[in-house]
Amino acid sequence: EEGGMDSVAMLAAKESLRKKQDNESDAKESSRLKAEKEGELLRLGAARAEKAKGNDAFKANDLPGALLHYTRAMAALPDGDKEEAHLILSNRAMVHLKAKSFLLAESDSSAAIAANGKWGKAYHRRGVARYNLGRLEEALVDLESALKMEPGSNATIDEIRNVRQLQTAKRRANGEAEPSPAKPVKPVKGGTDA
Repeated sequence: EEGGMDSVAMLAAKESLRKKQDNESDAKESSRLKAEKEGELLRLGAARAEKAKGNDAFKANDLPGALLHYTRAMAALPDGDKEEAHLILSNRAMVHLKAKSFLLAESDSSAAIAANGKWGKAYHRRGVARYNLGRLEEALVDLESALKMEPGSNATIDEIRNVRQLQTAKRRANGEAEPSPAKPVKPVKGGTDA
């Protein structure tokens, strides 16, 4: 016996105390998780509000204002959010394109692609940035990727045409022959790839 209690009563008291402590611990954890989730929702709301301000500034042709708001939107986003990140980054890339900051446009477009590899506008914008940086082969790859994702995009079709025309003009200026159309590869009889 401990302090006048029999062992059964003592075990019951200890179990009751443990359950009470577990319930308090669970309540604290639940409260912490709820506060964390509320914080993430507040940050997401702030990011969306800044994105909307950026959109308004862009429409008003206020490029510095748009850039500021899109940058604030990225800073407000909860860690790991990719759903809004690719949209904000792609929008900020468009601001950089308009401002002729092609390296920054390429960087934001690449980050948008990393966040969502199925966002055709990000490939389009990176392709335009690379075109303006003179990296025509990379631009063409990006623009063709964008066109696969958004087959009806006249803007992307026009950009592909621009890239190909510039490639042709550069080849002619350098005295290079026009590339011949790709020939189908014929299988080798009797061989294996192994």
